[in-house]
Amino acid sequence: MTSAFSQINTTSWIKNCVKDANNKENCSIAIKNEVEDKDKKKLTLSTIFVLKSEENVSSKDKEGKTIITKKPAVLFVANLPLNVDLTVKPQLQIDDKKALDLTFANCNQIDGCKAIGSLSNDSIEKMKKGKILSVITRSYGSPQNIKIDFPLKDFDSEFKKI
Repeated sequence: MTSAFSQINTTSWIKNCVKDANNKENCSIAIKNEVEDKDKKKLTLSTIFVLKSEENVSSKDKEGKTIITKKPAVLFVANLPLNVDLTVKPQLQIDDKKALDLTFANCNQIDGCKAIGSLSNDSIEKMKKGKILSVITRSYGSPQNIKIDFPLKDFDSEFKKI
């Protein structure tokens, strides 16, 4: 997921769909957090996405061989700023209660550092009813956590669209 589409805003979740190489439509919902620089210019600090996907599940067959199957999953993706401490897992909180530890996937100059996690049904229900979703991370070399807040306004209605 990329934060390139311009309709993502800071006040409510919005659905966005793109077509892949096989012309299959992939949809997500997203929201961003912005800060002002010294010249009062707005800069995107973080963008988060929720999308339906699949995840690999490994199990053993009767002969003990590993079998990989796919099961539906709801993924949470956070594009965090560069210079975050990659040794500390970011944490997802809903109304100040821990919901999920995220795992860093990669960093690049366009999106920053991408952290992902699979949302449980319980976490999704809490997001639908909650007020604030927070991603807790840390800058490299700092002992202080950074809390990036996102409103959950319109999450439920937009989630139903994907």
